[in-house]
Amino acid sequence: MSDELKNAEAELKNAKAELEALQKQKAERIKADVDALRKEQSEFDRQQAEMTAKKAKDALKLEIKDELAREFNAKTPIGISVDGGMTKKPKSDLSAFRKKYLKNHGYKAIEYGSVDWQTGGYDFVDSDLGCENDVSDWTPNEVFADTIWSAFYCKGYLAGKVTVRGVDFQRGKGDTVSIRIRGKRTARGPLDPCECLSCVSSSFTKVQLKLDSYGDLAEICELDLQLAGDIVKDGIMEDMASGLAEAVDLEIYDQLQTAAAVYTEVLDDCCSGPSLDSCCFNGFGRNLYDLIVSIEAQMREGGVRPDKIILSPSVAAQFKFTQALSQMGLQISYSGNELSKIGNMEVIEFPCANTCSGATDTVVAIILDSSRAVGEGWGMKPKMEQDRDIDCDSTTVAIHMYVGIDELDVNAIGLISTPTSC
Repeated sequence: MSDELKNAEAELKNAKAELEALQKQKAERIKADVDALRKEQSEFDRQQAEMTAKKAKDALKLEIKDELAREFNAKTPIGISVDGGMTKKPKSDLSAFRKKYLKNHGYKAIEYGSVDWQTGGYDFVDSDLGCENDVSDWTPNEVFADTIWSAFYCKGYLAGKVTVRGVDFQRGKGDTVSIRIRGKRTARGPLDPCECLSCVSSSFTKVQLKLDSYGDLAEICELDLQLAGDIVKDGIMEDMASGLAEAVDLEIYDQLQTAAAVYTEVLDDCCSGPSLDSCCFNGFGRNLYDLIVSIEAQMREGGVRPDKIILSPSVAAQFKFTQALSQMGLQISYSGNELSKIGNMEVIEFPCANTCSGATDTVVAIILDSSRAVGEGWGMKPKMEQDRDIDCDSTTVAIHMYVGIDELDVNAIGLISTPTSC
């Protein structure tokens, strides 16, 4: 077979293949167009069916409405109109007055139930006391600002600032976390020539945090919210969270002040309050400063590094009088109106700490190494949940947390107390 014939047969074969491919593509395109048309027709039929059903439903409603009107008119001499445009209740004169009143005074319409008179929150209802101009029914007898003052909470002063964190309770691993401590080793020497070393074992001890549960629960009635507004609910939930935060700070302080601290000192005088008299200032204030410096030195010699001091504001006030600044040796500094440092130790003015009240045998100053004095371990961070009680028309709000707070190292805590008698 010649080369020309072979080439012609090859070209014919290729042409057939291209023709078959084109025919296949055309068939697929026609099929797709047919499917699309069928789909469009199906959608059109569905819409037509819905329109027909709606028209039938509307016609049935009109027929029922007409029948009810005819039955009522047969029993009453006045009769009623079946015209839908006449069924709306006309606006009362009072409603028109309210609209005009708001416009004239530049007020905006507000949510129902509000008593904020500054935005036009009057309840415009018809007076039933006669023809005199009586506006007592329109004016709220008690008006509240959109603010609710909260009670004070001792929160945010100690947690995470004077505690060892990062110690968490793992779920399913019990209620206690232990921290292991390696004992101190001492090198031997100087050694004699060829003297052999003897083995000395390392000592290990442990301290523990125990997990405790804290919580709070409140019942909030919907009627109260209707009368007083949602700000009540927001405030209660905020107070619940603040209460738990305060519980953590108070437990931290209690663990520190009740610890069997290695370093303790007793003041020469009691203190009845911030004062410049010879007892409180010259006695208590200077004596307290000297004991803080003394304990800080003892703790550093014992191998810890005290960096925090906890005082109540009334105790800290002893160092804020102008006379104190002139006392030689008082290395103190301030941040605003608060005592910030004594020496290189940060001062925390904790409002719920023991006050300068003249009480005997009471801890008034805590010096600590915050890297090892008290531990703060979490099993579950604060979680707030609410549940609707439909039978009581109220909402139950609950908040829970699991936290363990314990002293870790009594060598890292120093306490200064008032004398046993004043």
